[in-house]
Amino acid sequence: DAPTDAPTPRRNGEEAPEGKMVQPFAMGNLCQVAADNVLSEKSGLTLDECADECLFDRECAFADLEVRGQASTGICRNLKVCEQQRETATSNTIMKKILRQAFNSPQWMMTCKSPVMTTRCMTNDLYDEATKSVKDLFAGLSQICNTERCDVADLGGCILRMAGHDLMDFKDGFGGADACTDMDDPDNAGLPECLFRGEFSGQISINDAYSKFCDRISLADFIVLAGEAVMTMLATPSLQDSWKQGFKDNFRYGRTTSFEGCDFSVGLLPAPEDSCNAVERVYVENMDLTWREAAAL
Repeated sequence: DAPTDAPTPRRNGEEAPEGKMVQPFAMGNLCQVAADNVLSEKSGLTLDECADECLFDRECAFADLEVRGQASTGICRNLKVCEQQRETATSNTIMKKILRQAFNSPQWMMTCKSPVMTTRCMTNDLYDEATKSVKDLFAGLSQICNTERCDVADLGGCILRMAGHDLMDFKDGFGGADACTDMDDPDNAGLPECLFRGEFSGQISINDAYSKFCDRISLADFIVLAGEAVMTMLATPSLQDSWKQGFKDNFRYGRTTSFEGCDFSVGLLPAPEDSCNAVERVYVENMDLTWREAAAL
């Protein structure tokens, strides 16, 4: 994969990336909001850290930092809207407005408040806990599997498809397993259900498991973990132990979640109607797999 550092909100005068803008308000604009408009409050954050928190909350539109005295940090408030602003001679509030890009990446869909973009450490216990959390999603599912219903296959297939679509956009050193897949792309239809909306009337999603580890494991790594957990669980019983140990021994953490600038991935997935030509383009040429490996994938 091609790790990409998480973006930081731009300061005044800095150019924002195309399709996304982080525009600070000048000192002297004090935002007037109703109490129920405040999504969260936290102390001890800088304005950029406050804006980062807002950036990862789908409902948040404004980051408000109330500076205490001469201190550089103060009370951070994440706000849904800023209905009114009034000029003040000596404002102690700094505002940033967050406008998100059009590309609808998986990280925006997650409910995690403070996600890590890159996994810094992965122990054996943490790997086991994370994969177990994915397997636990299947615990309450019906074991019925016929032409009318097959819950285990539906959820398991969707998770594997999510992992597959994430890695299949690798080309020329970009893309790969970075959790940057456009959820609005027709090629990804059906994936939002198991990723965050919830399968089976909104009851189960990867987000349910990921939210327990999002402050330690990047979404890019977690999607790979989820795929490994599903493959182990659905393997022939005699192979489950060896597959589990094999995946664990060969797992390499440290994938960086990318959630902007992924437009290059549009159109890179293999189109079913292109048949073998698509397999050759995506798997053999772009991903440098052998035909045998392409057939397995």
